[in-house]
Amino acid sequence: MVALLALQLVAAADSRPAGIPLLAYGQVVDEEGNNVDATVFITSYNPYTNAINVQTSALTGVLKSGYFFTKLHTAGTDLVEAAAEKDGKEGNTIHKITDDDNYRSYFKFRTITLGEQQIPQATIELQAGWNNMILPITPTDNSIESVLAPVQYDIIWKEAGSTHIAYSPLAQAGEFNTLEAGVSYWIYVREAVTLTIY
Repeated sequence: MVALLALQLVAAADSRPAGIPLLAYGQVVDEEGNNVDATVFITSYNPYTNAINVQTSALTGVLKSGYFFTKLHTAGTDLVEAAAEKDGKEGNTIHKITDDDNYRSYFKFRTITLGEQQIPQATIELQAGWNNMILPITPTDNSIESVLAPVQYDIIWKEAGSTHIAYSPLAQAGEFNTLEAGVSYWIYVREAVTLTIY
């Protein structure tokens, strides 16, 4: 008698199956670049419902020193923040969930550098629709991606002499990529938000 083996073929999916979490990982270092075993808090934010969810307060796992990871369910999530703390020093980084994240199994946070606690230097109230935004100070990290991470917006224009140049978050590209103090920007915001400048 010949035994027959039953084989089941499973088709590969173009994106992560529903319910399968996204693995997010990162690294924590001190100001000299040395790995630090710090407590890391993962917070996800849904701007459409103003829902804030703290994923975990003390990540564990078999990890090399200074690394962390978490399983992240991205449904309804737009921004994910990883904040680290140890011995009174803090640091954080923000990841904006994109369509690409739904087609892969993981993403890497930018490295978190622990330093003295950041103190907000200014806040700007942005209303839904067009806003003329002028920063009172130049942010410590003045990349558009960093400064406007909490803002849902379609486009930002910058006055440049007698013309305007643009940056689009949808294309993640534009004719400029940093924000400076005292410069007039026109930004189209989807929902009102208080922007904190560090």
